[in-house]
Amino acid sequence: MTYLDIGGDLDIEKSILSVEAAYRFLEDFRAEVKYNVYNYDDYLIFNKYYTANVVWINVAYDFDIGKE
Repeated sequence: MTYLDIGGDLDIEKSILSVEAAYRFLEDFRAEVKYNVYNYDDYLIFNKYYTANVVWINVAYDFDIGKE
C-alpha cells in the first residue's frame, strides 16, 4: 500500500493497492495476474474523487533454446 499526501493548497491524496499472483502449468507455461487500485481524492471539492482499477493478465511460454 502506497500513500502520498501532496500537501500545500492542493489537498490531494493518492493511494495505491496492488495484488499479484503467478501460476506455473504444463512445465513451460505460466500465468501472471496483477490488480491495482488507484484512488485520488481532492478534499477542497466535496465528493470529488477518482478511482481506477487496472488488471494485467500475462500468459507466457518459457523458451529454453539449450534444452535437449
